[in-house]
Amino acid sequence: MEGAYINLQIVRSGNVVWIRSSSYSAKKMTKDLEYNLFKLSTDLPTYSLYRRVYAASQQGFVLKMSTDGQVALTPFGADIEIGDAVNFSEVYITTPL
Repeated sequence: MEGAYINLQIVRSGNVVWIRSSSYSAKKMTKDLEYNLFKLSTDLPTYSLYRRVYAASQQGFVLKMSTDGQVALTPFGADIEIGDAVNFSEVYITTPL
């Protein structure tokens, strides 16, 4: 799934979904601002996700996913510059097909 800021890979098996980013930022993301990256139309999580992902000791990003499928990222500690690595991996439960 290609986005304006990063790309995602999504894999579903039954009602388990794996969402992953192993990409580089296509645009600068300013620290402390929330960026809505994607809005999933299928494979919605049954619970919200909130994860702090550290890229260095004092910087990284907060990853949030809501039950309506909105995937958001908020950099902390420093901006995410064009070409910076944005990596995360999450598994969640969705409703059965």
